Amino acid sequence: MNFQALNRQRKMILIAALVGLISVFLPWFTISAGGLGNNLSVSTNGFHGSGIIVLLAFAASLIMALTGEPGEPLRSRSWIITLALGVIALLFVGINMSNLSGASGGYGIVQAGYGFGLWIALAASLAILAAGWLYKNPSDSLKLAFEDLKKNISSPPAPKQGPGGSNTNMAELERLIELRNQNKITEEEFIQMKSKLL
Repeated sequence: MNFQALNRQRKMILIAALVGLISVFLPWFTISAGGLGNNLSVSTNGFHGSGIIVLLAFAASLIMALTGEPGEPLRSRSWIITLALGVIALLFVGINMSNLSGASGGYGIVQAGYGFGLWIALAASLAILAAGWLYKNPSDSLKLAFEDLKKNISSPPAPKQGPGGSNTNMAELERLIELRNQNKITEEEFIQMKSKLL
């Protein structure tokens, strides 16, 4: 895929998602302990617990940016899904930050703090939201996108239509079956007419 051929929205989401994916493997939390001349520092990345959800949200955002027409902004359904993925990533980064909020700062000989990977993940999730919103198709709105999703979820997919439409085809097929059952057409004629119909 040619990066230059991508629409600006897709480029920004792609870059933000890649940065977000990398951030999950960087330190999210650091814990330092010192005393009596000994210092110990341990860090952990985001590839644990709810950090996996953040990783999946960034990966799905990356996929959304790469699917569809590269020169156009995301279509309505893809756009709302990408925004939802950005919100999910932001929410779980925030949950990780709040989990450490009581422990951050210094408590005597043990200190806990946010790692730079968590800050990068926060910025990447915000960048996905910003790119999705700022460079959206002018005709897209949240209300229309939700209505489209709701309509697609609540109604089953339309049956595949032939040249005459599905209702006409069904009526014609029923008529052919009736003619065959009344011996007005042969089995071979029925098969030929049915294949033309379908």
